[in-house]
Amino acid sequence: MTTAPSLLRPGLTPEELARAVFRAELPESAVKALPPQSAYLAIKSQGVENSSDLIALLSPEQLKICLDFDLWKNDEFDEESFWSWLSATDEEESLEAIQRLVATVDLKLLSLIIGRHVKTVVFDEPTENPPGARYYTPDRGYTWVHIGIEDSEHHRLLGKLMAFIFESSAELFYQLISIPGLNTESELVEGSYQDKLRRLSDQDIPDMDTAYKLNAPLRIFEARPLLQKAARRTVVESIQTVEPMVYLGGFPDKVSELLEAMKKGAEDKERDLIESELTLVLNAAIQRYNVPMADYGAVRKIVANVKGAVNIGLQIAEKESGLPLLEIFRVLGLAGIYRLGLTPIMEVGRAAAKIPAELLLPENLTPQWSELMDAARRAFPELPNALQKDGSFAESEGRIISGSQPFSELQETEIALRLISQKLSN
Repeated sequence: MTTAPSLLRPGLTPEELARAVFRAELPESAVKALPPQSAYLAIKSQGVENSSDLIALLSPEQLKICLDFDLWKNDEFDEESFWSWLSATDEEESLEAIQRLVATVDLKLLSLIIGRHVKTVVFDEPTENPPGARYYTPDRGYTWVHIGIEDSEHHRLLGKLMAFIFESSAELFYQLISIPGLNTESELVEGSYQDKLRRLSDQDIPDMDTAYKLNAPLRIFEARPLLQKAARRTVVESIQTVEPMVYLGGFPDKVSELLEAMKKGAEDKERDLIESELTLVLNAAIQRYNVPMADYGAVRKIVANVKGAVNIGLQIAEKESGLPLLEIFRVLGLAGIYRLGLTPIMEVGRAAAKIPAELLLPENLTPQWSELMDAARRAFPELPNALQKDGSFAESEGRIISGSQPFSELQETEIALRLISQKLSN
């Protein structure tokens, strides 16, 4: 279930995985055994432009999924990311990188780029006279091409790409320049997007309905009968673990205690199971809260949010049942623990949403209240960095400390909820 047990067993972060590849500590066969999502997170931790060595080791399937993650923002094609990947193929001594990209990227997206930036004129008979300034012909006058893109580097890269495609397969070249005339841009984007969704589904990325279910808060009265019965749940087939994401940013205290208990009192298959379940929950949260996989900082943040909720769920279940953490996992599963921890976090968000609009006007917001509202009213509510355990707000150089962090303790949600409730009652 794990990605590369000999190296990843201790739990490498994406940055550590990337460094292992760069130091040639990870054999090519091990790289090809990684889930595509693992490889992608390692690439994003270093940047596409700095990851050519790792990208060169990927299988076509891994590369295709990496492109699916990076070339889209929700259901919109992210052209800027396309240029980053095309730039990564720009090698002087070898055409292998650009060949792999052309063989892997969705041809509808290549046609989309061509349709946006390239004009073509096709004649029945060859001509030496170009139809306009800055046109060139790859086929002795039958087809004339004009690249109308102002960015000089993008212009050069696109010209190199089209020259490579023509020299490799004239048939593919003619197919690509004809597609924009037969399909609208929206049709190309929608068709490519649906293909991407199907591929991600095959990679155990939850669909939106499943993502919402896995992010639905579980109230204690729903979990209580399960904890009292303490019967082990039926485990369905687990999914492939994305260890770099699982280990990104470490673990809060109760989650660390659970993992330590599993090392001492559980079989390897249970450890694989908790990593697999955490992968599923993290991917569900990424889907539910529309976190682009291409935004590495945002992925790190949602991972911390989820782990904080799991930690709170363990605190609630332990307080309610008195069961050891390992038994709580066996009864509720990681998804159940996460949903249990979501309940008080989302209660903070719901309370904040009830604050009358007039109290949120700038003239009515103190710095303390502004920080609390900014954190609590997020889609995944958070704790203001300044909020302390006694309910006061910390200052630095006479100013309230700004920013927020994920909730990871039940007490934190109680403090935030108390302050908001006091505001509502005044």
